[in-house]
Amino acid sequence: MGVRAGIAAAFVAFAAAACAGRAAEAAYTEDWASLNARPCPEWWRDAKFGIFIHWGLYSVPAFAPTDAKSVYDCYAEHYWRFLRKGVPAFVAYHRQHYGERPYEDFTNGFTAAEWRPRDWAELFRRAGARYVDVAGHPYLYTHPNVSSMLAGMAALVFMAYWPALWKGGRGAGGTFWRRAALWGAAAGAAVDVWYVLMMGSRGPQMAFAAAALLLPVFWLPGWKWRLAAVLAGAVAGCVLVAGAGRINPRFEDQLTMRGANRRADIWRCATDRVSVRPWTGWGYGKRAFRRMIYEHPKLRSPRQLPFLFPHAHSYWLMLMVQGGYVALAAGLAAWGGLALGLLLALRRIPGSAMAARATPALLLTLLAMVLGYGVADFPDSVLRTSQFLLAAAAVACIADASEGGENDE
Repeated sequence: MGVRAGIAAAFVAFAAAACAGRAAEAAYTEDWASLNARPCPEWWRDAKFGIFIHWGLYSVPAFAPTDAKSVYDCYAEHYWRFLRKGVPAFVAYHRQHYGERPYEDFTNGFTAAEWRPRDWAELFRRAGARYVDVAGHPYLYTHPNVSSMLAGMAALVFMAYWPALWKGGRGAGGTFWRRAALWGAAAGAAVDVWYVLMMGSRGPQMAFAAAALLLPVFWLPGWKWRLAAVLAGAVAGCVLVAGAGRINPRFEDQLTMRGANRRADIWRCATDRVSVRPWTGWGYGKRAFRRMIYEHPKLRSPRQLPFLFPHAHSYWLMLMVQGGYVALAAGLAAWGGLALGLLLALRRIPGSAMAARATPALLLTLLAMVLGYGVADFPDSVLRTSQFLLAAAAVACIADASEGGENDE
């Protein structure tokens, strides 16, 4: 704790010193118009060279090959992901130096024993760096969007099954373990919602809010209850839109809200590439996407793109990039078929069986959440895996409902 507290104090002091001069010259009000009027610091505008430091558990092995074909394969901070993917260079290095030890064991070696800030600062100064930024990944699944989406999905699971847990855990008939499950689910939902609100980015927050309002529409029986849920959801949605800036101030940042934080640039570029091969696409995977966007010998590299995009930032557009209109049609048919099957499963379950309706309603909501989020972003990493798990769970739920309906007849 002493080392971490010292590091935190050093960064706070550095930030305070950097901001002190500018704060003395100009005062800003608490609104985006005022903050966006701030001038670009001279040291940033004129700096031609800076250093970013990635610091995490991957700093213990501190390994990445230097002869990989893609710059993305030379990131030491992706050590764990490359181990899981079985990238030969990382697997061979890990086995040679750490044997069969799991990645989590690096927590024992992450002691900051080599933390020598004065030596580092002198080295950076001699190298000519004008700024230094320390970056890290505190999120469970390496990216805030992935973690936020999974937290929102987990919260919906807790919410959907909490009424059944309440019925079985309350009163004198509830056992200790049922009560523990009841309050554990409540605590889990609270933690997940807190994470979405406090740590989530705008896309996952919007997806979670829409899914939370949609769940009762699928779950409740009878058109009157559903109509009431729709109206209540519309009112709640208006309140959330009006207060979005209080939940996440970035909703009021017009610079990043305009063009979906520059996603519109890659959407236009990817759409142009799709028009070249509208039916067959360009092949599966991020590597094929990068080759198609940046390295294709017959297509001009889009130098106007502000970032190096690893994918199309849209699940549905990525389907067309990978397999053209055929892949898009197959995706729409597959996901649409699952949604229709879950809706039919809900129709077979009587309105009085609310606990039985929870599973198909929940699966339908989670699919809508992930696929809706996929309109303006790409569900990557573990979130992409969850799509296939949800699909398998939906097929099992539909089959179970069909067998139950046949047995009833």
